[in-house]
Parts: sequence; structure tokens; C-alpha cells
Amino acid sequence: MATTNDYLKGTKSVLPILTGLFPFGLIYGVSAVTSGIPKVQAIAMSFVVFAGAAQISIVNSFSSGISIITAVAIAGLINLRMAMYGASIADSIRSDRLLTRIFSSFLLTDQVYAVSITEKGKNMNTNIFKFYIGAALPIWLTWQAATIIGVFAGKTLPSWLSLEFAVPLTFLALLGPFLVKSHFAVSALTAGIVMVLTRNVPYNAGFFIAVLSGITAGFLIKNRKGDR
Repeated sequence: MATTNDYLKGTKSVLPILTGLFPFGLIYGVSAVTSGIPKVQAIAMSFVVFAGAAQISIVNSFSSGISIITAVAIAGLINLRMAMYGASIADSIRSDRLLTRIFSSFLLTDQVYAVSITEKGKNMNTNIFKFYIGAALPIWLTWQAATIIGVFAGKTLPSWLSLEFAVPLTFLALLGPFLVKSHFAVSALTAGIVMVLTRNVPYNAGFFIAVLSGITAGFLIKNRKGDR
């Protein structure tokens, strides 16, 4: 039977991830003010948008002189993956209350999806909605704290910290548990190779080409081998 401990299980599942997420938020905060975005707006973006990759893409767009409409369009395209995440986990966090559904979708991130879908596969007795919220709130709070610190103190941080490594390390930590199945491994390998080959495609379109290539490869392998 599900209990309030499912909230704690969700929180515990993301504790190792927070160490990588915090530098990610610092990078965003520093990049935002360096690119000329006012501090209040940089912090507000984290509260309202709450999407690290999309936020950094907007900051980079401003630095490149791209129009606000184009910047928002790019951020929207990057976040299209959330639609796939939502469709995948919707049945497990379904609620009759509209506000609850909106709140849940707002908190959806790569990290929260990864730990929640993994828990769903491992333990059928877990209340995934409670687990999801327990995982999502620490992620949100950590991101806001890191953003604020990055905005106000980021420029004073020593360069030898190499915070930029935190971003790929965070996602690699999430990827690891999935690689035990061949279709996930093929999907990751395909996406990685295609991303390298298309890294110079304008408007970050290589990202979407890589994602679609990885999904297609994984789908074909899964249907061929019958992986579950």
C-alpha cells in the first residue's frame, strides 16, 4: 500500500542528482547576467520557465543577437521532449483535478521523469504521483537556489571549478540505469553519434535530428528483439 513514505522515496532518489544540478543552475545564472539579462528577469525565468536547457538556449540566443521570437521558438522546440515524457508517464500521475495536472506538468524535468519511470518499472506498489512530487520539489528548489546564487555571486566563482562539466555529468548519471537493455543502449549510441555529426546544423536542429534518430533506432531494436 502506498504511504507518505513514497514522497520520501522520491526525494531520496534525486539526492545524488542535486549535486550535478546545482552547478548547472549556477552556469545559467552566470550566463544570464553576462549576456545582459537583468537579474530580476533571469531569476523570474527560472521560476516561470523552469527548464535548464531551454533557459540556457534563450541566454545563448540573446548573446547571439537573435530576436526574442526566434529565441522562444528554439526553447519551445527543445522542450518538445517533455510532451513525450508526459505521454509516457501520464497514466501514473493522473488526477481528476485540473490544477494538479497543471502543477505536475510544470514540475516535469528530465531528472524527475527518469527516476519516476524507473521506479514505476521496479515497484508496482509505489504511488508514482507521490514519488513524482517528492522527486520534483527538491529539483525545483535546488534550481531556484542555484540560479539566485549564480546571478548574484557567479562572477566571483573561480574558473578552475569547471562548472560546465556538471551539465553532461548530470545527464550521464541519469542515462546509466537504462543502458542494461539493448534497445536503450542502441538508442543512446545512435543519438550520440548523430548529435556529433549534426552539431553544426543551424538553430540546434541537430539535437532534434539526434533525438528522432535515437528513438527510431531504439524502437526498431525493441520490436526486433522483443525487449521489455
